Amino acid sequence: MFPTETWVMSRIRTAAFFFCGIYACICDLLPIPKIVSVACLLPAVYVLCHMRLRKPFCLASRSFLSWYGLFALFVCLSAIWSPNSLKYSSDDTVNTIFVYKRMFNALFLTAIFIQLRPTASELIVGLKGLLLGCVLGCSVVLINENGLIGYTRLGTISYGAGPTFGNVAVIGVAVSMFFLYEKKSSKVYAFLLLFQLFAVALSGSRQGILCALLYILLISFFKNRVSLWKCLKYSIVALVLLAVVLVALMKIDFLYNAIGFRIEDLLAGHDGSNIERKIMRDYAMKIFFDNPIIGVGIHGFAVLFGRFYGWSVWSHCGFTEILSCYGLVGFFLFYRYFWNGIKNSVKELDRNRLVGSLFLAFVINTLLFDAFFVIFLDVRSIFLMGVILKPYISETVAYEKC
Repeated sequence: MFPTETWVMSRIRTAAFFFCGIYACICDLLPIPKIVSVACLLPAVYVLCHMRLRKPFCLASRSFLSWYGLFALFVCLSAIWSPNSLKYSSDDTVNTIFVYKRMFNALFLTAIFIQLRPTASELIVGLKGLLLGCVLGCSVVLINENGLIGYTRLGTISYGAGPTFGNVAVIGVAVSMFFLYEKKSSKVYAFLLLFQLFAVALSGSRQGILCALLYILLISFFKNRVSLWKCLKYSIVALVLLAVVLVALMKIDFLYNAIGFRIEDLLAGHDGSNIERKIMRDYAMKIFFDNPIIGVGIHGFAVLFGRFYGWSVWSHCGFTEILSCYGLVGFFLFYRYFWNGIKNSVKELDRNRLVGSLFLAFVINTLLFDAFFVIFLDVRSIFLMGVILKPYISETVAYEKC
């Protein structure tokens, strides 16, 4: 007996959400051929074409586009006044193509995922794809850069930067924790949780380690309706876990060479990386105060900082990057999300405690991580931030009235 068209479309639809999650983690993984990563989107595109766009954009799609879509449009328009424009500079310009690629990659992926109108169960499928993508990403880095283990931080060759690799692994920690609480195949997810923590350590990202541990604490905290005694218990557990991690990072040689020495330098107060980051933030704020309304335009900080410091680079802080490049207008357009993100996460917490705890932990951690990372260009972060805007209620209502 041949499968019906409905059965086939149901399986393709499931694959669409699963591979969207995988794509979010491998789309910027350099050793993976682009044709392989792009192929992950084919099921989603097929389902969209099959729907023939008969239904209008769902509310969550409109919310996402009015937030990130509008912000992306402003970033594009800022090229008019950016020092990257040949009209304003006779110097070699800093390549901004990757800014557009990253932003529109995140915009396209998230808009497709939301427009498919995932139900609550299909969200879980997407999260499983995201987790597998994190595992694949970390595995590729470990295989591709295994010769560097014990000598330096990993991720630069495969993801372009250690913090980017660290963020992939941190998201893997959060999603592993989510599925660990589902209590299905708990041993598998416990192993994946430890694997992702190991990967975060090898990325050399101190903020990544902190955010990974914070995910474990926050998801546990929000998942369980806690009393004052439980708050105290969680705090003690968190401190013990932090102490164990710090001892491991300081005493195990290959972990010390990846990240332990960086924590040691930070605690000693003579960390070169931290000093440079402060120089970047201070210079970014100087640019902002000189151009407070619309900033200096796309990737403008890198150009001006290159002339000032000899290194054309991000400001290593999302807040100062947006303030310096896009001013108060860009700052408002991007960070207004977090009010809606927290509001939607709290609503989801009332409907589904576990999903809500993941969402709320993600919004809080993302805002904290943006102090050391440029979140608005990270595909995975924007993907999850967009996904949070959609209500995940009953299977039928979620599809018909999203």
